[in-house]
Amino acid sequence: MKKIKSFFYILPFYLLTALPVQAQPVFGPITLPPDLGIYGSDRGSGLFTFMNILIKLLMALAGIFSVFQFLAAGYGFMSAGGDAQKMATAWAKIWQSLIGLVVVASSLVLAGVAGQVIFGDWNALLNPTIYGPN
Repeated sequence: MKKIKSFFYILPFYLLTALPVQAQPVFGPITLPPDLGIYGSDRGSGLFTFMNILIKLLMALAGIFSVFQFLAAGYGFMSAGGDAQKMATAWAKIWQSLIGLVVVASSLVLAGVAGQVIFGDWNALLNPTIYGPN
């Protein structure tokens, strides 16, 4: 019990003396490497650029995945051999792939329409721009 009390007595003094040390920069100024200038030099735009690239990558992966799903469903449909259950499974896979493509494409269209209605620019939500000082 005595150790716990002494800890709580010492803790505020430790925190007060450690604050000036923590406020000093550790690494100094950090400059942007010259090869990264193609991604924009605006402060805070790196996150938007990363998210934009990530969304485009996910859209491309969704398209590639749906193509493979179409191929697998077509192979399943051809190899069904008249079995109604296998044909129904293949048709379900085809429809699910088609619905997935429609959802991905409609999300882009919806983002464009929302950007036009809210910001007056079709590309506002698809390629956001951050404005700040300088």
